Amino acid sequence: MKNLGYYNGKYDEIENMQIPMLDRVCWFGDGVYDATYAHNHIVFDMDAHLTRFYNSAKLLGMNIPIERDELDKLLRELVKKVDDGDQFVYMQVTRGNGLRG
Repeated sequence: MKNLGYYNGKYDEIENMQIPMLDRVCWFGDGVYDATYAHNHIVFDMDAHLTRFYNSAKLLGMNIPIERDELDKLLRELVKKVDDGDQFVYMQVTRGNGLRG
């Protein structure tokens, strides 16, 4: 694959991904993200990035719906699916879908 996106258990090329308009990140930027790089299909400093990602979500009272070990494994698997070994790796979690209340 040229590039890869992952959303709620589905992955595809980024151009084909669809995020629901009611996802709170679309309207409010209500999410946590972290970014790093992969070289030779290996994510740089994965442990530090996952620690920051999960700590940031906890501080904002956000639930990450995947356990840390599962996300680690998922990211390692996904970077291997992209043709180029040098990649920008971006992860984001939001509060999910919902109308403003």
